Amino acid sequence: MLKICNKCSDDGKKWYPIPIPVLEDYLSKFFISGKGVAHIVAIRKNVAYNLQYLEFQSKLLKEFDTSGVILTQNWKISIIIGTSIIETILYYLIRSKELHIKTKWEKDPEVKIEHEQSVNGGSYKIINHVYKKMKKEESEIMGFDTMIKIVQGHKLLGSKVDIYKQLNYLKKLRNKIHLHSVYDDRDTDWYNFNKRDVDTFKLVVHNFLTSSFFHPTKDEKEMFNFLK
Repeated sequence: MLKICNKCSDDGKKWYPIPIPVLEDYLSKFFISGKGVAHIVAIRKNVAYNLQYLEFQSKLLKEFDTSGVILTQNWKISIIIGTSIIETILYYLIRSKELHIKTKWEKDPEVKIEHEQSVNGGSYKIINHVYKKMKKEESEIMGFDTMIKIVQGHKLLGSKVDIYKQLNYLKKLRNKIHLHSVYDDRDTDWYNFNKRDVDTFKLVVHNFLTSSFFHPTKDEKEMFNFLK
């Protein structure tokens, strides 16, 4: 059995993940500064850190026998991290093309109007939020669901519907991070994450990272074989 260590050696028996500088250099072919996206260096680093962690998790599963529960939890964490990487790619893609949603209005937290009203014997509460106009237009915060709708609406990932279905599927899995949000006694990680989910997540992340967005060489594509 190979040893996982924090330092490379020349004997070929010790393992080390793809170095962060190598990942950053590759990611810089897509995540380019000067495209209207702030703090691009930090974004690249965060994606690189999470990619290295995904590779480490993949290695762990090959090296160690684990319980079914640990295996399932590994799948869950990997799916959550992988989906976050995809979300970041979509974020940059949308912002760099200036397709993000903008607004001139912001909610005034100090002004809220409430009143109760009876309708057909039932009691209802009506809440009106007040918005005030900002001096200049600003970007709205985009959730993953909004990003998927934008890229699908503009066909930024092509016209095939499969990729958008896969993104929506991964979005639902990623939302399982809320441990208390359950519907019945079988709504647990054990039942919610399986091999099919892992295969879908790996396929989508691998396709994104080796797509024309990054103009990968043959050797660069092989860096992400751990996702196959």
